[in-house]
Order: sequence, then C-alpha cells, then structure tokens
Amino acid sequence: MGSQILALAIDASVEAGFTTPASLFGIYDEGDTTPQKLRRALTKTVQLLAATWDWQVLRRERIWTSLASQTQTGMVPDDFLRFIDGTFWDRSNKFRLRGPLSPEEWQTAVSWQTGAVTPYFCQRGGDILTYPTPSSGRIYAFEYISNQIGTASDGAARSAFSADTDTTLWDDELIIQGIVTHYRELNRLESANERYSFERLMHDRIKQDGGRRKINMCGRKLTAADRLGEMRSAAVIAPNNGPQWGGSVW
Repeated sequence: MGSQILALAIDASVEAGFTTPASLFGIYDEGDTTPQKLRRALTKTVQLLAATWDWQVLRRERIWTSLASQTQTGMVPDDFLRFIDGTFWDRSNKFRLRGPLSPEEWQTAVSWQTGAVTPYFCQRGGDILTYPTPSSGRIYAFEYISNQIGTASDGAARSAFSADTDTTLWDDELIIQGIVTHYRELNRLESANERYSFERLMHDRIKQDGGRRKINMCGRKLTAADRLGEMRSAAVIAPNNGPQWGGSVW
C-alpha cells in the first residue's frame, strides 16, 4: 500500500524543485496551477501503470452463475478494466472459454459453427456473449484487472482520486518519479532523463511483482492428466466448409 497522495506530491515537488502544494484539492492561489497539474500528473502516472502490466494488486477474480442466454448480462464487474488472457473457464464442465474474439471472429464463428465442445466468448455493449448458448447454473470464472487505482481513508477502493488522504497501490518511489516525469511533460519542460528513470524503475518493479517461478528451458514434462486436459481444451467439432483460423478448424 502506498502513501497518501498529498505526501507523494510534496516529495515530488521537493525532488523536482517546484512549488510545494498545501493541497491537491480545494481553493488555490490565483494563477497557481501547480496543484491541478500535480494531480493530473499523478492520475497519468497510475493510469499508465495500470495499462502497462497485470499488477497483482489489481488482479481480481469474477465468479458467475450462467444465464440460459447467449448474453450474460451483468457478468462484467463494475471495476472491470480488462481480461487477463487465458483465465476464463467453465468450471462446471472443466472447459476453458476461448477469446475474447474480435468482432469479425465472433460473427464468422456464430455464422459457421454448428456446435462446439469448447465454448468461446466476446465482449460487446458492456456484456459478455458466449457460444454456444449455455444452460443456466454453470459456474464461470475469470480473472481481470481492476480499474481501482487507489484507496480512500476509510478503506474504500478508488477508481479516481478525490481527497488528499487517498492512497495509491504502488511503490512510493515509483509514483514520485512518475509525478515528476508527467509534471515536467505537462509544463513542456525537458523530461528525457526523468522519463528514462521512471520507466527503468517501473520495469524493475514489474520484475518483482507477484514473484517469479523458475522456468525449465528444456520444456515442461506434462503428466498424463496435463496432456488429457490440453487435448480436451483444444477439442472442437468441425463445421461443414467452415473457415480455418490459425491452422485449426473452428
């Protein structure tokens, strides 16, 4: 958990040598836009971080009981930012849903397919669509990245900052360097060195985020159960004269 945003903005001001704010919100001295620009620099920093990496602090899991409908209305959480690839599963039937499909892939698939052992999905109009149409009562699960980039003093999640006492979710030094970088860019000041330092620090934090497992460069030896699961997840029923994508018939 990071520090309060006012404290981070003050530290950034000291490091960069510009006016130290008394608040990032409220009434400002006439003509002084420093607080607004600092707040904007902070927002640009956390939005960039959220868009760059699937940070473990932003990871969420969605569990959903399916509707007997192609459109799973309400399945997308209010704090949804993006899917984490490869995590969407039908836990009731032990199948991974393939997707999200592009609009072209979705329209082609539902036009040509006569049935599929492994279902797939797309996102449209704020809802998730699945094919084939599931029966009600299936348990779906997927992981996603949340758009909640901070916390209020009462512990409530924030998708946007609204008080000096709000806190961020990232390392303090990373946020401070990001504020300095974006503040200088907002003021049309030279920022190449600051941008380099910020991005280098960000990549260092990415390498540390969530831990890392050892990688077997010789390849993983699958068990019989693993191989069976891989075969089952890839299984489809081929349509008549249907299109071929990526070398596999859908």
